[in-house]
Amino acid sequence: MKKVLKTVAITLAAATMFAFTACTTNFEATSQKSFVKALEKTLDFEEDKDYFVTEDGEDAEVMVVAGNDDVVYMYLEFDKEKSAVKYFEKEFYDDFQESVEDKEFSGSHKSYFNSGKFVGYVTFDGTVEDDDDEMEVYGACYLKDNTVVMIMGQDASKNDKKDIDAFIEAIEYPAI
Repeated sequence: MKKVLKTVAITLAAATMFAFTACTTNFEATSQKSFVKALEKTLDFEEDKDYFVTEDGEDAEVMVVAGNDDVVYMYLEFDKEKSAVKYFEKEFYDDFQESVEDKEFSGSHKSYFNSGKFVGYVTFDGTVEDDDDEMEVYGACYLKDNTVVMIMGQDASKNDKKDIDAFIEAIEYPAI
């Protein structure tokens, strides 16, 4: 009987882990239109006042940058999936993993990266120490297909965090 219970427990644990992994890595890439709509509807942002859109940029084909004093929302659309993977990996994923390893980041975080499937993300809520400075950070960076979405609050208030969470929910990405 103990053997059966142990087998059932292991099976349930594995199924739960599989379901969690599938939910957090199986999200659709948001479009520029959906990103802008979420800015306008969820955060009441206005173009040219709270955000701007550029096309044919240096790093990305399309870039939307929005924010206020405490929070930045950024959408990057690349011409090729491999360019998005390279940008995500070099500009965010590797640096974040290094800051965790070097104990420069403390707090909670989740991360996943599969360059072959063009999907990855890092979510974080904690403190970053750099030299003598210390700052609270809250946000996420997502890679899906040929898009990268970055959202970061620096010393964000509870309202800023609620806005970030509502925005992430509006674009249907994994929660922090």
